Amino acid sequence: MGPYYKTKEEIVRKKIQNQGNKKGNKKRNKEGDKRKGVDASYSVSHMKSQQNNSVEPDDLGSASSAVFICKRCGRCCSHNATLALFEWEADRLKKYAKKYDAVIKPAIIAKVRNVKIILQWGLESKNGKCPFLSSKGCMIYKDRPLVCRAFPLITSGFYGYEKMISNECPNIIIPSWVKKKGEVTKLEIHNEISTTYKEMFIAVQKLDAGRVWISDLSRYVVRQLGSRLDEFSGREIGLLQLCLESGLYDEKFMKKEIAFFSA
Repeated sequence: MGPYYKTKEEIVRKKIQNQGNKKGNKKRNKEGDKRKGVDASYSVSHMKSQQNNSVEPDDLGSASSAVFICKRCGRCCSHNATLALFEWEADRLKKYAKKYDAVIKPAIIAKVRNVKIILQWGLESKNGKCPFLSSKGCMIYKDRPLVCRAFPLITSGFYGYEKMISNECPNIIIPSWVKKKGEVTKLEIHNEISTTYKEMFIAVQKLDAGRVWISDLSRYVVRQLGSRLDEFSGREIGLLQLCLESGLYDEKFMKKEIAFFSA
């Protein structure tokens, strides 16, 4: 999956070949035809390739009034080798595993003092399709994980704006600032994405927050437990379960932490 766009922190200056009239091309070439804040060569070509399926805002100077609505076509559920899950999501989905013959197993493991700490879990696909996908659609729709709730958004922009919107969804709405000349501010990006993708944007913010929390928590646990990790030597254990068993957190507090991501 290629980059969808870049902002001024990642400015890319490229010459753009206009598909319009020759006069327009000459004028653009003469001016250098450079754009700041957007990898327009990729975005414009990608946008043109999806014109039949996607929606283009007509006002390039303000946020689009168009709102993305998932058509539940199932395409996003059909091109995944492994779906990333947080530990609490893996625990929640395991109750469906036997019924739908789903395989949920550790995906990212940190080995510290002979302890394998599971930081991320994965839901394996079946021939490229999610095991919870049927001819009727998603069989666990109300319990689907954050990565599904956020799609087609991949990140909230917390880590940077490259690869923020997936081009695997055939119904994405192309942001107006993709075609806009000049610098694109973070405020413009946030306003339009939040307006266009609404609950998906809320979900992807929680997704990013969860990623940061797990990263920070893993470092905190290792630092706090130190040599006490030897008590778990030889074990493969989830990070949150390690917090509970070691006494760093009690179950009541952990549930409150997780509630933020599940609400």
